[in-house]
Amino acid sequence: DANDGVLPLLSPDAYVAFLPAWLSRAVQDPSGPVADMVLVNLRMDPKLASFTSEQCSVIVDVARFIVAENGWPLHDPVNADSLAAIELAWAPKAA
Repeated sequence: DANDGVLPLLSPDAYVAFLPAWLSRAVQDPSGPVADMVLVNLRMDPKLASFTSEQCSVIVDVARFIVAENGWPLHDPVNADSLAAIELAWAPKAA
């Protein structure tokens, strides 16, 4: 959790290599700081060029899980806006 904000600092190759670890931690604790930062990063700085469609699909699924399980209502504006932005950026490549 101490490095929860470093995703945007990673090179594209490192981002692809390390994003699974952040996603795993976010699933383990969907209301924790890593999950919060994953949603922010996937929404604000989507580095999706190096991901396969299958990987993009999993990323969208993880974002949906975080939003559903983070303790805030699904209709909470931050949850709704974050998920909409993530789906807009990542879901087309997941198709």
